[in-house]
Amino acid sequence: MASLKTVKGKKIRLTPKTEGTLPTYRYTGKTEYGGEEKRIRWIPINRKAGMEPQKGMYRQLYKNICSCLEKEPPAGNILWPLDVTEEAAEGFGYVTEDCSPNYLPFEDYLEGRAFFSGWSMIVNAALSLTALFLRLKEKGCHFVDLSNGDVLVHSQNGKVLLAGAEMLTWESSVNAAGAGTLMSPEYITGKRAADERTDEYLLAVLLFELFFRGHPLEGLGTARNPVMTKEIKESCYGTAPVFVYDPEDESNRPVRGIHINVPGLWKQCPKFLQRAFEEGFDKRVLAGKRRGISAEQWYKNLILLRSVIVPCSCGMDNFLPVYMGEEKGRCVRCRSEIENPSLCWKPGRQRITSYPVVPGGVIYRCQLETNPGTDFNAEAGRFIRNKDSGLCLIQNTSDTPWIIPETGEQVEAGETIPAREGLVVSIEDRRMRFEAVEKKENEV
Repeated sequence: MASLKTVKGKKIRLTPKTEGTLPTYRYTGKTEYGGEEKRIRWIPINRKAGMEPQKGMYRQLYKNICSCLEKEPPAGNILWPLDVTEEAAEGFGYVTEDCSPNYLPFEDYLEGRAFFSGWSMIVNAALSLTALFLRLKEKGCHFVDLSNGDVLVHSQNGKVLLAGAEMLTWESSVNAAGAGTLMSPEYITGKRAADERTDEYLLAVLLFELFFRGHPLEGLGTARNPVMTKEIKESCYGTAPVFVYDPEDESNRPVRGIHINVPGLWKQCPKFLQRAFEEGFDKRVLAGKRRGISAEQWYKNLILLRSVIVPCSCGMDNFLPVYMGEEKGRCVRCRSEIENPSLCWKPGRQRITSYPVVPGGVIYRCQLETNPGTDFNAEAGRFIRNKDSGLCLIQNTSDTPWIIPETGEQVEAGETIPAREGLVVSIEDRRMRFEAVEKKENEV
């Protein structure tokens, strides 16, 4: 059992498989700290000949985690260091609060050891992840690297927890050589330091992996090179990257029999989400000539995406056909018909973004806001079906009355009113306008 001294003068013990020695691999386990069981994360240093880039990365990570120790956590869903070991020849470790065993590494979902229950859980994970990136952006910190093992996803609800605080920096002009394939081509090739744009690219990659269980740059180019040499890696992810669904370049499409998940899941997603990824991985973005999609825009896209998911009676999540560019749709599991809504609602003076009116759907406060913030679960109302008439009703689930400007009528908390075309509802200082549904496939 290996023992280490911390920068706060305490001793902690590592209990990896090899007792009595410090591990040469990344290790996460339990330790006793301050009389309580905590979580410990061990980061080794590779001191083999020719591994200078990895040594440089290691030094940057140790500097980052020591800096984190002096700061308040920028978001609540990060496993933040309570203490850090003194730097040892073999590496360093740091202690955090423990977390629920239901939080599993994202790589478990990608490799089939864990599964999402449906699109609702995936979108919730995507919103949780994007809200985390927004909070980090607000605090001015950026990622120097990240792996799919550093992102934990709750197996029941999709909430995201970041386990890699050492990957965060508040410094400018940091480029940690030897970064992984989630980072932007400019960063991998050393042309750009960690900043908002590299974070935006990282978020886009993680979101693509969430929805399609594959990397956005891994198609034919990586499939025909099963041995990933340094040169091939730099080409595929750095100097000559091509998005697998680039609308103007088919040279790197997913390969049947190798890329199992991406083609099928891509077809199941709404057109506006596909367009967003095409824009986020445009060749000009990959070359650093244009900015990709911001975290704020991803957040708005995901808020819309959540509203167009409808559960079938068989329990399967489906996207509304109208947002797929289809007049009719069927459940991907049982083939039951999925009805399109006849009404949608628009917040405030919005002319483009609209949300469908579907029984069982929720009106979230973030949908009503111009700047939605990062609380994406607060409710304002719900759509329910009248058992007698079959009509869709709007229920006030907030704690303040709504007002119908046309009549001056108040809708108290818990009360309902029929949804109809032309209806305007005032919720505090925000308004909802109800309109007939039009074709929405390209709407963002």
